[in-house]
Amino acid sequence: MQKGEAFMGERLQYETICRAFAALSESCEAVRLGCLGKSLCAREIPLITLGQGKHRVFYVATHHGSEWICAGLLLRFARDYADAFEKGKTVCSIDAHYLFHTRTICLVPILNPDGMILAQNGCDPENPLARAVLAASGEAPSRYRGNARGIDLNRNYDAAFGMQDCGALGPGMYPESEPETAALCAFLRKNAPFDLLLSLHTAGEEIYGSESPAASQKENTVGAVLARLCGYKLCAPPPSRRGGGLKDWYELAFHAPAFTIECGSGETPLPPESLGALYERLRRALFTAAVLS
Repeated sequence: MQKGEAFMGERLQYETICRAFAALSESCEAVRLGCLGKSLCAREIPLITLGQGKHRVFYVATHHGSEWICAGLLLRFARDYADAFEKGKTVCSIDAHYLFHTRTICLVPILNPDGMILAQNGCDPENPLARAVLAASGEAPSRYRGNARGIDLNRNYDAAFGMQDCGALGPGMYPESEPETAALCAFLRKNAPFDLLLSLHTAGEEIYGSESPAASQKENTVGAVLARLCGYKLCAPPPSRRGGGLKDWYELAFHAPAFTIECGSGETPLPPESLGALYERLRRALFTAAVLS
């Protein structure tokens, strides 16, 4: 157990994660901290860039407030990367300097900061709708998935919009109606194409690949490799999760490989003390994904 592991729940708060990424960018030249945009409650959505290579991949987490442990996964990934780069070492059998010069890895660890705060604290003084959206969700506050006004961000994309199961949450007034998804889509359009996109969620220990029979052999191979490395099942999403998510929109918009990874097992939110084992299970897949492009 690493020092401070018992306080991992506190370390996975929005502000502490942002500070951790800021400290990492100040201490390591390979890590750059930026801002994707702002949430409904005007919180910054952190954007972290690792490396400066021609081939680019994109990892995003915390579409849903209660899936905040995925932000911790990307923080550990960035720390691993920075440590290997600073020491001139390999990480998961990949030379860190090779990664730096040949790959650009963009991370959005917390797409939904307002929802994360609601799920962790059961309140938000910056959000006048907090009580109403928590009550309307029909779930315990810790399981809250939506953003500050009760929208499921992963159903706010222009892919089968309005036809998906959002539970008690809504998909929004129209695709990209929410500032969080609008900022993400604008960034992807401006910087397209990325060679690979991974969207991290919880839970189920599954990887959702393309549902199209026209998926390329490369995409099928990449999915199979990622599944083998972490021991997850590569499969189509269940009917309630088909269509409308970031993965589906990205495939339609850019005809490039994208995968949803349902991290861990059990009920969301996963316990913070499970982060270490969860990351070790996914570590090799996250690093290898960057070089499969």
